[in-house]
Amino acid sequence: MTVFPSRAAHVAAAGCALLTLASACSSPPKNVQKTDYSGFLSDYSRLQPAQSASGTPVMRWISPQLSQGGYDKVYLEPPVLYLGKGQQPTKNVSRQTMDQIVAYFGNAQRELLQRHGALASKPGPRTLRVRTAITAVRAQEQALKPYEYIPVALAFAAAESAAGKRKEDTTVYIEGEASDSQTGELLAEVAREDAGPPLPNENSKITLQDIQPLLDKWAMEFYRQLESLTKVP
Repeated sequence: MTVFPSRAAHVAAAGCALLTLASACSSPPKNVQKTDYSGFLSDYSRLQPAQSASGTPVMRWISPQLSQGGYDKVYLEPPVLYLGKGQQPTKNVSRQTMDQIVAYFGNAQRELLQRHGALASKPGPRTLRVRTAITAVRAQEQALKPYEYIPVALAFAAAESAAGKRKEDTTVYIEGEASDSQTGELLAEVAREDAGPPLPNENSKITLQDIQPLLDKWAMEFYRQLESLTKVP
């Protein structure tokens, strides 16, 4: 007697196959690659994989002297736009928008430090000098979702891509370092990338409003890191 699988069994098997595919194809938050380094930092050789306060992968180095120096103030240099090779403005993000992103991030950093009485107006004793740069803002076509590897969905995804209708992932890159404001001794460096909201299609524009939540998160993590490693109030 031949026993045919039930409909439920077929559904369960299909579900298991999709779950297996999803675990193989889904991509966790990734760390910034060496090829994305802009040249803004003083020394990239000491950077090591680490995690931010929110669990985002970062490349970071922190000197033991940072927590031993009694630092309780921060002299914040205005953030800059420091575009590395191949990171020029594109059809998705203008130079004006990039400048707005840099200015907003600087204001967010400054407001947090002022609110806690940690902002210094000039270099001095027990004062850190902090410099940061937005080094790239990118939009690129989204990777295929697990279900899109099914032949019919794969063909549909290819058609969307050819027509420029496929969603685009946005990514923002930042680098920063802290040093003793009097001696210039380098005390910490970080390079990271983070995802912004997806764009509807390849012709959509990235705006400051799209990136603001990410910049607010970065400013808060910047402050919390200082608070945990120094005597910044």
